[in-house]
Parts: sequence; structure tokens; C-alpha cells
Amino acid sequence: MTKYKLAICELYIPYLHGYTNNSDKDIINHYIVSSIVNLDDFYNNEYKNDIAIMNECYSMWLYSYIDDVDKIDYDSDNEEELDKYLVRNNISHQNIRNYNNIIDNEKYIKLDIIETHELGGREMVGYIKTFWLRIIQRKWKKIFKKRKEVIQKRKALHALRDHEINGKWSNKLNNLY
Repeated sequence: MTKYKLAICELYIPYLHGYTNNSDKDIINHYIVSSIVNLDDFYNNEYKNDIAIMNECYSMWLYSYIDDVDKIDYDSDNEEELDKYLVRNNISHQNIRNYNNIIDNEKYIKLDIIETHELGGREMVGYIKTFWLRIIQRKWKKIFKKRKEVIQKRKALHALRDHEINGKWSNKLNNLY
């Protein structure tokens, strides 16, 4: 069995997920695994239904958490007012300073590649590994952009003429990075 899994995770929040006497004391610092997605569900895009349901449940929880919800001008098709309210009123996490920005991100609840771990209280938490792919993607996008620029510069008539005369590209056009 593989070490990594596809899963939907969210930050552990005691008010939302609960806390028992058996719960691990360190769970507050972890992403809790909400749903593990098997390959059939992934290829059929069934996991997207789980994400939609979780987003809706998360919004409902936030509304129940807010005392003066009547003060919010909320349209079910537009969640900007709720987001503005959360930022203004600093709905926060006990240990994560950047919590408002994390939950405000439209991709907060998403499919991730994770490594699972079971804590002492039998809670399944996930260590998100997807960010490595994003780092590599960003790096390759920059390299690809530079390569395209060099190729475009090599197509210029003066560059082609210099290459024809000298038998090599000028120093600026020599490397494709």
C-alpha cells in the first residue's frame, strides 16, 4: 500500500470538530482528514460533490458561530459579505495567525496529496504534500517562460544572421536555461 493518499482535509477547529478526553493534545495544530478519495471517485469527479458539501457545511458552521448574523447582508450566490465580516471581526484559530487568509481562500477545502498519520486519540490527520508539486510547477513555468523568450529572440533576423556568420548564438541567446 502506498504511503500517500488523495484526501480532502481541513484545519482542526475544536468548535467545529469537537474535542474529547481521548483527543490528542496536539490535534489543534493539524489538518484533519475529512475524506479519503479512492481512484474511482477521483476519475469520476465524485470527490467534487464532497468538496461542495463540505464548503456548504463550513459556511453553515460559520453562520452558527457568528452571534450577530442578522447584521450581515448575505446573498446565497455571493459569499463576499461573509468573507468581509470574518476578516473584520477576526474569526481566528487558537494557534494559526494567518487563519483568516487561509479560510478566505477559495481553495481552502480541496483535494490534496497527503501522508496520513493517526494520533494518540485515534484522530486521522494528514500532512499535505501537494505544495511540493506547486513549487515545482512555479519553477518550471518560469523556466518555460525564459525558454520561450530566448527562442523568440533567436527568431529575430539579426540573431539569425549573427548565428550564421559566427556559427554560434550570442551570449544572451546561448542558454535555454
